[in-house]
Amino acid sequence: MIPGLEHYKIKWKIDSDRSIKPGLNSIQQALNLLNNPEKSLQIVHLAGTNGKGSTLSFIDSICQGHGLTVGKFMSPCILDVHDQIQINGLPITEQELDFIFDLFARSGLSGMLTDFELLTCAAFKHFECNNVDIALIETGMGGLYDSTNVVTPIVSIITSIALEHTNFLGDTIPQIATHKAGIIKGSRPVIVGKLPTEAYDVVRQTAQTVQALLYIYNEHFTLTGDMVETYTNNLTQMEFTSLQRGLIGEHQRINAAMAITAFIEVAKVLNINVDAKLIQQAL
Repeated sequence: MIPGLEHYKIKWKIDSDRSIKPGLNSIQQALNLLNNPEKSLQIVHLAGTNGKGSTLSFIDSICQGHGLTVGKFMSPCILDVHDQIQINGLPITEQELDFIFDLFARSGLSGMLTDFELLTCAAFKHFECNNVDIALIETGMGGLYDSTNVVTPIVSIITSIALEHTNFLGDTIPQIATHKAGIIKGSRPVIVGKLPTEAYDVVRQTAQTVQALLYIYNEHFTLTGDMVETYTNNLTQMEFTSLQRGLIGEHQRINAAMAITAFIEVAKVLNINVDAKLIQQAL
């Protein structure tokens, strides 16, 4: 259950299913009724067992530091439904969510979706209405059949893979990796953190099949050092020195490195300069 969502469903007479129903047909039909707001967005798509939230926060900080307007869709909530959808760190307001649910009611979405699918549609529509420069979209569960996997992102990120949601995703690492790798799109780069060998094999094969450029932590990009760190990217030949993180720990080193790598890809597409000083300030 998503805290606070029921208020809007009752107010606008929108029915949706509280259960989890992996699959994309229903949300694709709903988004068609909304004129496909997701297609107007530039997106970074994140999946992973752990690390999605921190990596997303690093990217958000770097993007805002470069003057971009950033939408974030995250799960689960911290307080209630509003903080799952943010623009430049500000949660969606009651007035803004009322506007979107009014649109849902008039578009005939009642009864079509699960709660999470409904919220995914709300995030896409909110970001479209506010003309965000970049939308950071976090999967709810898995990836392949997650409702967020209707997007074609600038870059995909798989932060980590471990056993989780085994009743939906399978009870082996390769099975779960197949779901996570489902967010990899043709000819779009994918960035991965430290994964079990079995998971790497699945991700590599998926990337090769769809011809996606693959960035692997410690193979193609690294963040090294103690108190002061250096970021190196062997594929783009970029290096940033004198970096210091506000979030400590080895896992946050990897998350920060993935975030910088993702931002380099975002900057290419949005045609903006990557500023090392702004990256340092953001970290």
